[in-house]
Amino acid sequence: MRSSNDGKRQPSHITVTIVDVKRLIEHNENKWRDYSTLARYDEFFVPHKLGFVEVGDEIFFIDSEGIGGVDAITDNNPLQMGIYGRFTNEKGKRCFSMVPVDLITLTPEIFRFYAAEQVPLEDFIRTHNSRLESNYCIALKFFRKKGLGTGTPESV
Repeated sequence: MRSSNDGKRQPSHITVTIVDVKRLIEHNENKWRDYSTLARYDEFFVPHKLGFVEVGDEIFFIDSEGIGGVDAITDNNPLQMGIYGRFTNEKGKRCFSMVPVDLITLTPEIFRFYAAEQVPLEDFIRTHNSRLESNYCIALKFFRKKGLGTGTPESV
């Protein structure tokens, strides 16, 4: 699977700030190690890259699948992000949890604290199939309606 658009997508002129998930997980890992129900997991992860787009003073969550929220992330409307776990089963095979093992509450302050590099929207959302291309177009339209990027939503 390609992780960038190889210049094939329409430029968005919209910047996504990538969240340093590794550092976020490291800061919460000790809490999870204290839970006996999570003792079997030797690693915690998030299945997709996480990012946010700033629109004025508001921030909007988006992941590398092109999935995000239509409401701004605020202290009163934080993102509840699922954390998954990996473990080695009794046969020595690496496995992962099918459902989140815990949730982290992400406010604008936390998003900004764990901010890492910035990339164009068209490079942040993975490329692989028509579903991801459709997700990119939907995200592009959404942010253009918020006044970001160039062109009009109808031109996408």
